[in-house]
Amino acid sequence: IQGDVVNLADVAAGQLELLPQGILVSWLPPLLADKIPAKFQNPLVINYDPKVFAYNTETDASSPFDNIWALTEPEMKGRVAMQDPLNNPALADFFNQMQIQADKAVADAYQARYNKPLKTKETSATAAWVAALAKNGPLLTESDQAVSDAVGAPGQKTGMVGILASAKFRDNEGKGYKLGLCTGVVPVAGYAKPKLI
Repeated sequence: IQGDVVNLADVAAGQLELLPQGILVSWLPPLLADKIPAKFQNPLVINYDPKVFAYNTETDASSPFDNIWALTEPEMKGRVAMQDPLNNPALADFFNQMQIQADKAVADAYQARYNKPLKTKETSATAAWVAALAKNGPLLTESDQAVSDAVGAPGQKTGMVGILASAKFRDNEGKGYKLGLCTGVVPVAGYAKPKLI
């Protein structure tokens, strides 16, 4: 069986294994070459799948946090849902990219929240945040749908928050869920995951 077109969510595998080994070839439609920015042409990025922080609008009138460090505090213990990073390379990559691209901003967010500089034995501010988040008992799921179910389901007494695909906001209409977009979160409100074709 040979595929003609592949829509690939694992960009690292595409760029580091499948394209260099000649298993896949990136193709750019000539009629679109002048309409697609060069940095998205080889390999061809078809779209970005935004993953955002969400909350339950039935339990909270607005986002229950505006700083990622709040997710590591006792009030949020067991109230954060996300895909298991050991099974989701995109989430692990999000943590890596946050460390590479925004580690100072993570440290600054700590300073802004606690009025003191971050002191940690971890290798970076991001590593300290990830370790603190892990110690706070997040609900690890197999899918964004499970995160949507945990965060958005109506009738909760204490609302959950989570990071999930923005497409899951359709569950508000389709399932009567109560998903709300967390806004004003520092230093990041989520990430965009590219897909190749």
